[in-house]
Amino acid sequence: MEIETDVAVVGAGPCGTTLANLLGRAGVRTVVLDREPVVTPYPRAVAIDDKSLRTLQTAGLLDDVLPDLIRNVPIRYHSSTGRVLAHVGPSGRPYGWPRRNLFLQPLLERALRRGLDRFPHVALHTGTDVTGLETGPHGARLEAKAGDDRVTVAARYAIGADGGRSFLREAVGVALEGSTAPSRWLVVDVAGDTLDAPYSAVYCDPDRPTMTIPLPYAHRRFEFKLLPGEDDERVAGEEFVADLLRRFYPGPLPQVEGRRVYWHHSRIASIFRAGPVFLAGDAAHLQPPFFGQGMNSGIRDATNLAWKLAAVTAGRAGPALLDSYDAERRGHATAMVSFATRVGAMYQPRCRGTEFVRDGFFRAVQRIPGARDYILQMKYKPAPRYTTGAIVPAPTPGRRSGGNSANPGCRTATAHPCCSTTSWTGQAPGRARSSP
Repeated sequence: MEIETDVAVVGAGPCGTTLANLLGRAGVRTVVLDREPVVTPYPRAVAIDDKSLRTLQTAGLLDDVLPDLIRNVPIRYHSSTGRVLAHVGPSGRPYGWPRRNLFLQPLLERALRRGLDRFPHVALHTGTDVTGLETGPHGARLEAKAGDDRVTVAARYAIGADGGRSFLREAVGVALEGSTAPSRWLVVDVAGDTLDAPYSAVYCDPDRPTMTIPLPYAHRRFEFKLLPGEDDERVAGEEFVADLLRRFYPGPLPQVEGRRVYWHHSRIASIFRAGPVFLAGDAAHLQPPFFGQGMNSGIRDATNLAWKLAAVTAGRAGPALLDSYDAERRGHATAMVSFATRVGAMYQPRCRGTEFVRDGFFRAVQRIPGARDYILQMKYKPAPRYTTGAIVPAPTPGRRSGGNSANPGCRTATAHPCCSTTSWTGQAPGRARSSP
């Protein structure tokens, strides 16, 4: 099989399929290739933020996604004694949607893949493993295997959204810089949850930090830091997992659906573009899950890249516009990786003395009204701010440009409340345009 297209996306996870949906709405010929035959059945990411929901709104998929979310879920941080250090419950909606929402990734991925069916010019090929890449002045040529068949895709641009072990990133020789934490974590997903705790909780213990996250349809995630010397095979066993869960369930335990041991990475690609190849999502940056921004950072990549690819492939902008992707996204992705790493350090203090100082700081901060609101409304989250790239300088000295515009609420002619829709169809950006 030989395919010719404008954009080839390798990887059909949330980042790749979000990008393909945005390109589909813009009329861009797109092919998505993924090695797995079906959606991975267990959840990986569990949190989706307001900016990602805004992107899904732009892609015309929000109505398919919202029913499967738990919206505006608060999070509590506990000391090793069980005392609540901080309660984060954001109520503001500067970008039109709740800031902290929980979901099951398989449901989201299926909704994103169904969205591709709307576009005759977008094709999804699952069970298709990309094995070769050639690049030249006219684009990229991908070689892939689909069972016993060979597939060749000639594209003007190729997007590597194929995860932390990205084939495309390796093929173009881009280094993944940073470090991997020396600690390991056990992730346990359960169904039939009976825990009466409609909030996420982090137990910041120096010995074994633990997280628990409620998920839709009576699912729940637990994450436990493993101690030195604990064997991977033993900790994933039924008896070990059951002992950890009994801390939360005095009665019958829920059904364990998955248990996996993870290392946490804080790494970022040295460049996000190599000729006609772009890196996005986990292929471009890996961060520990302590702030729930790994998948969301990938969706921000897709949002930034989609309108630029649409403008260039349609001839409304020159190819140089695509250089702004690296300039605009790599800096903010680096900031998010660094922030998530620092949050993880707060979860696991070095000793009881460090824990005592940290706990005292949090208690003092929450007595200050402005500081308390800063924590409660998640204003500490790094926001994109572009000084270079596809931006128009502020017309007035001293004013800043390059930030996200608000997404205010509105009412219909019949006074029905709604959130204003980002009406983007791939047109070239105007002066007020900012790249998410």
